[in-house]
Amino acid sequence: MRTAQSTIWIATCAGWAAVTAAFLTVPPLRQMLPIGRATEPSAAEAILAERDAATRLARIESLPDAGEKAAGQLSAIALYAGDGATAAAAIAALARAEGGARHLAEIGRRPHLGLAAIRALGESSGTDAVLAIIDLLGTARESELRAAAFHALARHGGFTATLTILETAAAPPVASGSDRALAIDALADVRDPAAAATIVPWLRTTGADDFNVAILRALGRLEDGSAALAVSGFLERSPSAAARLAAIETLARIGNASSVRVLTAVRDRGISVEERDAASDALASLRGQGERAPAKR
Repeated sequence: MRTAQSTIWIATCAGWAAVTAAFLTVPPLRQMLPIGRATEPSAAEAILAERDAATRLARIESLPDAGEKAAGQLSAIALYAGDGATAAAAIAALARAEGGARHLAEIGRRPHLGLAAIRALGESSGTDAVLAIIDLLGTARESELRAAAFHALARHGGFTATLTILETAAAPPVASGSDRALAIDALADVRDPAAAATIVPWLRTTGADDFNVAILRALGRLEDGSAALAVSGFLERSPSAAARLAAIETLARIGNASSVRVLTAVRDRGISVEERDAASDALASLRGQGERAPAKR
């Protein structure tokens, strides 16, 4: 008798275990239990069940305003959405949600969602987003993902993000492989004016031409006049025709009184016609800004 009861009890437990296992294979339902995350996916379930695409996307758009649990809901939607548009909308909304960077870092490791997550991190704000991008750089293998990560860092600006790009861009080509080219290309996306202070110390005549040209063009776009003295000094010392021309073009945008002497010397005794003409144009630009330049001899 006892043996029969034991057999029935074991069979019952096995049956419940099977039901539980089946329950957990339903993705949205799995989120209802505290397995690895403390979220209640009722909103996510409702949105995933919504058949009208416009209504579904509108509800996703409003979720970041729903408080601290919104990030978990959006993460569940992104991971379990049955269509790309819904997943993409949830990932984009995570960039605005409180705590969204942590979820985007997790989503970024999914092969089919990684690119969208990295781009969303580029639109997110705060140190957490920058650290998440750097973390993904350590694991992403595809060139497209790595390029997106460098450009996302460039959009953030700030010391940590800019320094990560510069360190990679300045590395020897053989040692850094394709990452060096990706980082140099990303310098074109740096828009944070405060990044100029981080960039200027990397401008060295001993640096590679492509790196120096990228730095100079970035400084020109940032239009921080405090970098003019360093660029003028670089122009005086650099033997590289390409870097010198980039320095002249940069001074045309950020130059001031400290730039007039070196530009005048290049205009009068430059090593090429192109360089002399560029210096003349830069001086004309400075005159338009109120700086006085000597007349051409």
